[in-house]
Amino acid sequence: MSLFLILLSGCSLNRPSDVMSPKEMEKFLYDYHLASAVVATLPKDQKFKSQALTDWAYQKNGITKEQLDRSLVWYTRYPSEFAKIYKKLNRRIETEYDESKNLISRIEKRSFSIGEGDSVSLWYHDGVVLLNSSRYMSKVVMEQSCGSSFKPCDTIVWKGNITIISPDSAADSKIYLAMTLAYADSVSTADTLLQSPSSCPLSFVMTLDTAATLQSVGFMAQFMENSTSDTRGMAVISDVSMMRFHSRTDMASLPADTVSSSL
Repeated sequence: MSLFLILLSGCSLNRPSDVMSPKEMEKFLYDYHLASAVVATLPKDQKFKSQALTDWAYQKNGITKEQLDRSLVWYTRYPSEFAKIYKKLNRRIETEYDESKNLISRIEKRSFSIGEGDSVSLWYHDGVVLLNSSRYMSKVVMEQSCGSSFKPCDTIVWKGNITIISPDSAADSKIYLAMTLAYADSVSTADTLLQSPSSCPLSFVMTLDTAATLQSVGFMAQFMENSTSDTRGMAVISDVSMMRFHSRTDMASLPADTVSSSL
């Protein structure tokens, strides 16, 4: 029996003490996806609640974004362990999602507006986005109405680090990403499709039309999967930002994987 226990302990994963346990990850991810799902249903005039919703997930579970980042790095090295967490999470969210919308009443209202500075952040979601093929976890959407602070020839830059995880070789995992500039009579889009396995920085760079008035800036990331097994892949988008610059950004500072488009 002693030999059996020694062999068993030798096969277990040595999870560092500063990495969240599977149970802690499942509890946090449930609240995180719950908040993200509510954010996706908010009308434009209530988008100011977005950051408060995602902050609530961290505060409720008593963790920091740095602790989550360390945990995500560790779990992406062991995709089969991450898949086990998401398998339990999917079952829970599929049955409880419809009861989640009342959570918004617990969130303190915050104001959100686009500033007038030369460099302004437009991203109102969390800096880490987690996606998989579940119907409530497969997409993140952002749409920001634009006003007088946007000028002709402004540059909009979206950045993020994309990691697609497929723990099962039978899972054909992809993620479609697109940024859109909507004008009164036209739309300009920059998009790309990444396939598993993939881990890379990505940037979208778009320049405003000189002769048209911008109405809104949009972004979407959609996770897609064609799997012959019940093991699901997932995507992690970290260090997410979207900035508006009154002058063109330094293109040399952007990663090699940059998608550009302009009218």
